[in-house]
This record gives sequence, C-alpha cells and structure tokens, in this order.
Amino acid sequence: MQRGDMQPEQYPDDREAMAADDRFRRYTIDVRTVDDLLADTVEMVWQLTTRDRTDDHTQRPLGEVVDELQQAAAIWHQQVEEGADLSVRRRPDQQAVIEVPAE
Repeated sequence: MQRGDMQPEQYPDDREAMAADDRFRRYTIDVRTVDDLLADTVEMVWQLTTRDRTDDHTQRPLGEVVDELQQAAAIWHQQVEEGADLSVRRRPDQQAVIEVPAE
C-alpha cells in the first residue's frame, strides 16, 4: 500500500460505530438547522461579550461594530439573493497570484 491510500477499516462509514468511539463522536452530532444564520451569529456574540465592551481593532463599542457588520451582511445577502455578482474582477493582464521577490 502506498502513502495516502485509505484503509477502509480505519475510516469507518458506520455512523453508529463512530458515535460509540470517543475519537469520532463529535462528527456524528446532529446540528440543528437555522432559519437566520446572521441573527444566530449575533446572538452568539452577545452570549460571549457585551455591547459596551471596546473593540480592540476600532476602539469603538462592540455594539456599534456588530450592528454595522450585521447591517452590511444583510445588505450583501440581499444583493446576492437578487442576483448580484460580487466576485472580484481582474484585468486580463493581472495574475491570480501576487509574487513577492525574496531578498
């Protein structure tokens, strides 16, 4: 057997066997479906911190920063749902990778 070849007996596809094994149990947990991922994310943020805490990067209250982020994400989502193409455009002569010469 060559490196990288999978041995089926070591990679079980049996959910019950995986759930019974401490090494794999976390991969078998059912995750609930959410209706609004953005709202759930914001709710989780407020479980971990407070609105008046200062953001380390902007030095502004987290309440302001999160509200702005939530609004921007909602606008982006609406644009995408309406068919907007927000992909980054490159000039024909622009490389996909930026090369930085080593000194």
